[in-house]
Amino acid sequence: RRIKAERFHFPYHEEDIKAQFIEREGRMRVRVFGGEEPVVDMSVTRGNWETTTLLLQGYMMNGSERLRTTLQINGEYTVHENEQGEMTLFPHPMIAKHFPGEVSAYPFRETWLKNGTEVFYKLETF
Repeated sequence: RRIKAERFHFPYHEEDIKAQFIEREGRMRVRVFGGEEPVVDMSVTRGNWETTTLLLQGYMMNGSERLRTTLQINGEYTVHENEQGEMTLFPHPMIAKHFPGEVSAYPFRETWLKNGTEVFYKLETF
């Protein structure tokens, strides 16, 4: 986690978190805790899962440096838009550090991966 944050300039939270993934008919719910304190509680409509391999690109900034990486994911994947779920962010250090601005309580687009792997390729400057 720390190495990925340093290598790819992703936000990094030093403490472990606990996540509960609850799949029900037509819905998925994720509850995240930092220690015993809630961090986020999110519920989304359930999409259709398909086994796939995808290549995606991630973009980030490090000061004035523009960076890009390619991400390969393999596994069961679902993506859907016009989400009908909801999300609650709780006052927690992880939220304050990584989500300092306004965040919508209603997710718009959801992508999920399960039973799979992620491979991050070398970071490129452009």
